[in-house]
Amino acid sequence: MAVKTIRTLAHFITACSEIKVKDDHTLFYRGHASDIYTPFPTIFRNQNDDPKKSRYIESEGELFHNLVTQCPEEFKDCTSTFDFLVKMQHYGLPTRLLDITSNPLVALYFACCTLIPESTKDKNAKNGQVLVYQVPNEEIKYYNSDTVSVISNLARVNTSFNFTDEEDRERFLHSIQAEKPYFKPYIKEAHLHSVICVKPKLDNRRIVKQSGAFFLFGMGKNKTDSIRISDKYRPDIKHIDIPKSSKETLLRELATLSISEATLFPEIDNVARFLKKEVKIKSLVVEEIEEEKLGNEISVAYQEFILNSLVLNTDLLEQIQHNSADRAMLGLYPELLQKAIIESQENYNEIALKLLVEEDSADKFAKNIFSKLKHKLEELS
Repeated sequence: MAVKTIRTLAHFITACSEIKVKDDHTLFYRGHASDIYTPFPTIFRNQNDDPKKSRYIESEGELFHNLVTQCPEEFKDCTSTFDFLVKMQHYGLPTRLLDITSNPLVALYFACCTLIPESTKDKNAKNGQVLVYQVPNEEIKYYNSDTVSVISNLARVNTSFNFTDEEDRERFLHSIQAEKPYFKPYIKEAHLHSVICVKPKLDNRRIVKQSGAFFLFGMGKNKTDSIRISDKYRPDIKHIDIPKSSKETLLRELATLSISEATLFPEIDNVARFLKKEVKIKSLVVEEIEEEKLGNEISVAYQEFILNSLVLNTDLLEQIQHNSADRAMLGLYPELLQKAIIESQENYNEIALKLLVEEDSADKFAKNIFSKLKHKLEELS
């Protein structure tokens, strides 16, 4: 499986577009700010690295019941154990859920978002990573699935839970039937040892804004043992790496597309924090924006840069010379123009991004450059 490294939003979009998706599969993404991170839910986190930090799983049932007992009003609308887990995840309690998203830009944000403007100089800063998953549509479960209920209810049982023990199995079944009275008294043990993809209710603003879904983790041999996401869910591109030096620029680019703390975390305290942060960030980008003239015009220097890239392609020049304008613009020109724009990222990042994400600007620019190419050909002939 391939690994990609990107430094700009345009390169990230290109990398995502190159992922080969199997028929009847859906892509999901997971962004994290450190490339040494292992994709486990928080309840299992650090289990293999430091046993002292993995005690959450030892107290899973206690954490679950204590939070509901102490904050009953927050959970009064929850009708299933999965609903409880989603709410607990929202408030930061360790659970068996791992957040994923169907929007790659959201995952990219999370791969960059722990970075503050000065922290590229921080020796502890890490490269980020976006993991890519493709899940067969027939294996994607909804919040009210019986399999979801089975795995979710592992959160309620004690640490010594043993499915082969008749008493444990009866108590476990009773817990499931408390939320699903119609549930048949038969549980496939294999479900307990699986990781499944779940689409939640869209009754949470944060989930909606983040195009959120979850991997719900079962158990290993014992209730406290973690399991891994199946390799069959990995496409040809395993993950996309983000250098720590590029995170700040990527966050600014994402903000231009309304991917920010304020939009992904719509609670008022998060919006306020984002607005404060924006004041600092704006002062860092004013000079760059003015220099590249990202108002209504594209700088002359940039147009010359693109023209000089295109005139080197003799096949393109020949195609323009021997065809009508309409026909020539449908030939090699669109592909070569986009390639030139992507390659211009190093010197003209903001302008290139504008052209790659704003269709109207891109169309006007394409016509303008084509006209200049024809004029240049006339001068040469």
